[in-house]
Amino acid sequence: MSMKKHGAILLNGFVVVAPVLITLYVVYKVLAGLDALVRRGLPPVWADAFPGIGVVVAVAAIYMVGLLATSWLFGWLIGMGERIVDRIPLVKSLYSAIRDLLQFLGGAKEEDRGRPALVKSPDGKVMLLGLITQEQPEKFLPGTQDRVAVYLPMSYQIGGYTVFVPREAVQEIEGLSVEDLMKLTLTAGVGAAKPEARPAPAE
Repeated sequence: MSMKKHGAILLNGFVVVAPVLITLYVVYKVLAGLDALVRRGLPPVWADAFPGIGVVVAVAAIYMVGLLATSWLFGWLIGMGERIVDRIPLVKSLYSAIRDLLQFLGGAKEEDRGRPALVKSPDGKVMLLGLITQEQPEKFLPGTQDRVAVYLPMSYQIGGYTVFVPREAVQEIEGLSVEDLMKLTLTAGVGAAKPEARPAPAE
Protein backbone atom coordinates (compact mmCIF):
# COMPACT_ATOMS: atom_id res chain seq x y z
CA MET A 1 0.00 0.00 0.00
CA SER A 2 1.42 3.37 -1.00
CA MET A 3 2.18 6.22 1.40
CA LYS A 4 -0.52 8.28 -0.27
CA LYS A 5 -3.08 5.59 0.56
CA HIS A 6 -1.87 5.40 4.18
CA GLY A 7 -2.12 9.19 4.40
CA ALA A 8 -5.69 9.15 3.10
CA ILE A 9 -6.67 6.52 5.68
CA LEU A 10 -5.02 8.53 8.46
CA LEU A 11 -6.86 11.66 7.34
CA ASN A 12 -10.18 9.80 7.29
CA GLY A 13 -9.55 8.59 10.82
CA PHE A 14 -8.75 12.11 11.93
CA VAL A 15 -11.97 13.43 10.40
CA VAL A 16 -13.93 10.83 12.39
CA VAL A 17 -12.06 11.16 15.70
CA ALA A 18 -11.37 14.90 15.89
CA PRO A 19 -15.01 16.14 16.09
CA VAL A 20 -15.76 13.60 18.83
CA LEU A 21 -12.70 14.53 20.91
CA ILE A 22 -13.21 18.27 20.48
CA THR A 23 -16.91 18.02 21.39
CA LEU A 24 -16.17 15.91 24.47
CA TYR A 25 -13.41 18.31 25.55
CA VAL A 26 -15.61 21.41 25.18
CA VAL A 27 -18.50 19.75 27.04
CA TYR A 28 -16.13 18.61 29.80
CA LYS A 29 -14.60 22.08 30.22
CA VAL A 30 -18.01 23.75 30.32
CA LEU A 31 -19.41 21.30 32.88
CA ALA A 32 -16.23 21.43 34.98
CA GLY A 33 -16.30 25.23 35.00
CA LEU A 34 -19.99 25.28 35.89
CA ASP A 35 -19.44 22.74 38.65
CA ALA A 36 -16.56 24.74 40.18
CA LEU A 37 -18.51 28.00 39.96
CA VAL A 38 -21.61 26.65 41.68
CA ARG A 39 -19.61 24.81 44.35
CA ARG A 40 -18.22 28.13 45.57
CA GLY A 41 -21.71 29.23 46.57
CA LEU A 42 -22.71 25.99 48.30
CA PRO A 43 -22.25 25.15 52.00
CA PRO A 44 -19.10 23.04 52.62
CA VAL A 45 -21.22 19.97 53.42
CA TRP A 46 -22.95 20.17 50.05
CA ALA A 47 -19.91 21.25 48.07
CA ASP A 48 -18.00 18.10 49.06
CA ALA A 49 -20.96 15.73 48.74
CA PHE A 50 -19.90 14.13 45.44
CA PRO A 51 -18.22 15.16 42.16
CA GLY A 52 -20.58 17.04 39.89
CA ILE A 53 -22.86 18.33 42.65
CA GLY A 54 -22.47 21.83 41.23
CA VAL A 55 -23.81 20.73 37.84
CA VAL A 56 -26.74 18.94 39.47
CA VAL A 57 -27.64 22.00 41.54
CA ALA A 58 -27.28 24.32 38.52
CA VAL A 59 -29.51 22.15 36.32
CA ALA A 60 -32.10 21.85 39.08
CA ALA A 61 -32.07 25.62 39.67
CA ILE A 62 -32.40 26.40 35.94
CA TYR A 63 -35.28 23.93 35.67
CA MET A 64 -37.04 25.57 38.62
CA VAL A 65 -36.61 29.02 37.07
CA GLY A 66 -38.06 27.72 33.81
CA LEU A 67 -40.97 26.21 35.71
CA LEU A 68 -41.61 29.41 37.65
CA ALA A 69 -41.35 31.49 34.47
CA THR A 70 -44.64 29.98 33.32
CA SER A 71 -46.44 31.51 36.31
CA TRP A 72 -48.02 34.94 36.08
CA LEU A 73 -46.30 36.40 39.15
CA PHE A 74 -42.78 35.27 38.22
CA GLY A 75 -43.31 36.37 34.63
CA TRP A 76 -44.39 39.80 35.88
CA LEU A 77 -41.26 40.05 38.05
CA ILE A 78 -39.04 39.11 35.11
CA GLY A 79 -40.77 41.70 32.96
CA MET A 80 -40.27 44.37 35.62
CA GLY A 81 -36.58 43.44 35.90
CA GLU A 82 -36.17 43.67 32.12
CA ARG A 83 -37.79 47.10 32.09
CA ILE A 84 -35.25 48.25 34.69
CA VAL A 85 -32.37 46.81 32.69
CA ASP A 86 -33.67 48.51 29.54
CA ARG A 87 -33.04 51.88 31.21
CA ILE A 88 -29.34 51.21 31.81
CA PRO A 89 -27.13 52.23 28.85
CA LEU A 90 -24.80 49.55 27.43
CA VAL A 91 -26.17 46.96 29.86
CA LYS A 92 -29.50 46.88 28.05
CA SER A 93 -27.76 46.34 24.70
CA LEU A 94 -25.69 43.44 26.02
CA TYR A 95 -28.62 41.84 27.85
CA SER A 96 -31.05 42.11 24.96
CA ALA A 97 -28.47 40.79 22.48
CA ILE A 98 -27.73 37.71 24.62
CA ARG A 99 -31.43 37.12 25.33
CA ASP A 100 -32.44 37.37 21.68
CA LEU A 101 -29.57 35.12 20.59
CA LEU A 102 -30.49 32.40 23.09
CA GLN A 103 -34.15 32.62 22.14
CA PHE A 104 -33.20 32.31 18.48
CA LEU A 105 -30.97 29.29 19.12
CA GLY A 106 -33.62 27.32 20.93
CA GLY A 107 -35.68 29.18 23.46
CA ALA A 108 -38.27 30.65 21.15
CA LYS A 109 -41.07 28.86 19.37
CA GLU A 110 -40.32 27.56 15.90
CA GLU A 111 -42.61 30.10 14.22
CA ASP A 112 -40.95 32.96 16.14
CA ARG A 113 -37.46 32.12 14.92
CA GLY A 114 -38.03 32.95 11.29
CA ARG A 115 -39.00 31.03 8.18
CA PRO A 116 -36.45 29.39 5.87
CA ALA A 117 -36.27 31.05 2.49
CA LEU A 118 -34.16 31.73 -0.58
CA VAL A 119 -33.21 35.30 -1.47
CA LYS A 120 -32.83 35.64 -5.24
CA SER A 121 -30.60 38.09 -7.06
CA PRO A 122 -32.33 40.42 -9.56
CA ASP A 123 -31.29 38.22 -12.49
CA GLY A 124 -32.25 35.03 -10.64
CA LYS A 125 -28.82 33.45 -11.16
CA VAL A 126 -27.79 33.57 -7.47
CA MET A 127 -29.79 32.36 -4.46
CA LEU A 128 -28.87 32.85 -0.81
CA LEU A 129 -30.16 30.83 2.14
CA GLY A 130 -31.79 32.95 4.83
CA LEU A 131 -34.50 33.31 7.43
CA ILE A 132 -37.40 35.72 7.12
CA THR A 133 -37.39 37.45 10.50
CA GLN A 134 -39.77 40.38 9.94
CA GLU A 135 -42.69 40.69 7.56
CA GLN A 136 -43.22 44.41 8.24
CA PRO A 137 -39.87 46.00 9.14
CA GLU A 138 -41.28 49.45 8.40
CA LYS A 139 -42.80 49.34 11.90
CA PHE A 140 -39.35 49.98 13.37
CA LEU A 141 -37.30 51.04 10.34
CA PRO A 142 -38.81 53.75 8.10
CA GLY A 143 -38.18 53.41 4.39
CA THR A 144 -38.55 49.63 4.23
CA GLN A 145 -42.14 49.50 3.01
CA ASP A 146 -42.95 46.53 0.76
CA ARG A 147 -39.82 44.76 1.96
CA VAL A 148 -39.13 41.90 4.35
CA ALA A 149 -36.21 41.46 6.73
CA VAL A 150 -34.10 38.38 6.00
CA TYR A 151 -31.20 37.13 8.11
CA LEU A 152 -28.39 35.66 6.00
CA PRO A 153 -26.11 33.46 8.15
CA MET A 154 -22.46 33.06 7.17
CA SER A 155 -20.71 29.75 6.61
CA TYR A 156 -18.15 28.41 9.12
CA GLN A 157 -18.65 31.20 11.63
CA ILE A 158 -21.19 32.83 13.91
CA GLY A 159 -22.43 35.91 12.17
CA GLY A 160 -24.39 37.09 9.21
CA TYR A 161 -26.24 39.99 7.65
CA THR A 162 -29.77 41.31 7.94
CA VAL A 163 -30.96 42.53 4.57
CA PHE A 164 -34.20 44.21 3.57
CA VAL A 165 -35.31 42.96 0.19
CA PRO A 166 -38.46 43.25 -1.92
CA ARG A 167 -41.03 40.62 -1.05
CA GLU A 168 -40.99 39.20 -4.58
CA ALA A 169 -37.25 38.47 -4.24
CA VAL A 170 -37.88 36.00 -1.41
CA GLN A 171 -38.96 32.41 -1.99
CA GLU A 172 -39.93 30.42 1.10
CA ILE A 173 -38.70 26.83 1.47
CA GLU A 174 -41.48 24.51 2.55
CA GLY A 175 -40.62 21.61 4.85
CA LEU A 176 -37.15 22.83 5.86
CA SER A 177 -36.66 23.55 9.57
CA VAL A 178 -34.64 26.44 10.98
CA GLU A 179 -32.09 23.98 12.41
CA ASP A 180 -31.61 22.26 9.03
CA LEU A 181 -31.18 25.59 7.25
CA MET A 182 -28.62 26.80 9.80
CA LYS A 183 -26.72 23.51 9.61
CA LEU A 184 -26.72 23.64 5.82
CA THR A 185 -25.49 27.24 5.79
CA LEU A 186 -22.92 27.07 8.59
CA THR A 187 -21.25 24.03 7.05
CA ALA A 188 -21.48 25.43 3.51
CA GLY A 189 -23.40 22.31 2.53
CA VAL A 190 -20.38 20.05 3.15
CA GLY A 191 -21.54 16.58 4.12
CA ALA A 192 -25.19 17.60 3.98
CA ALA A 193 -27.73 14.87 3.43
CA LYS A 194 -29.79 14.85 0.29
CA PRO A 195 -32.48 17.48 0.97
CA GLU A 196 -36.06 16.36 1.12
CA ALA A 197 -37.54 19.85 1.05
CA ARG A 198 -38.14 21.68 -2.19
CA PRO A 199 -38.62 25.43 -2.66
CA ALA A 200 -42.20 26.51 -2.94
CA PRO A 201 -43.21 27.79 -6.37
CA ALA A 202 -42.45 31.47 -6.82
CA GLU A 203 -45.42 33.74 -6.79
